[in-house]
Amino acid sequence: MEGIKSDRPEFIHIVFWQLIDDIKFGSDTIQNINHTLDELNNGKVPPEILAISLVLGKDPVEYEHTCKKSRLGTRLGLQSLYSCLLQVL
Repeated sequence: MEGIKSDRPEFIHIVFWQLIDDIKFGSDTIQNINHTLDELNNGKVPPEILAISLVLGKDPVEYEHTCKKSRLGTRLGLQSLYSCLLQVL
């Protein structure tokens, strides 16, 4: 069930649930997948639904340095959600 993981782009969630509905209601799954791939290949998919969103539970330096959360968080100067909430309170 890779399509429902929270670290997947919204596009993957949409395609995954469409596939589930296609199977559930007996639609032509191959035709719908081909149509979706054509849209993706032709740049018709909005870039904002292709982005990956991650929530940091720790400061980036607290993650292993091989972890993508550490690399991205450090590069972007981000903090953990927890430390951001503490600053607001």
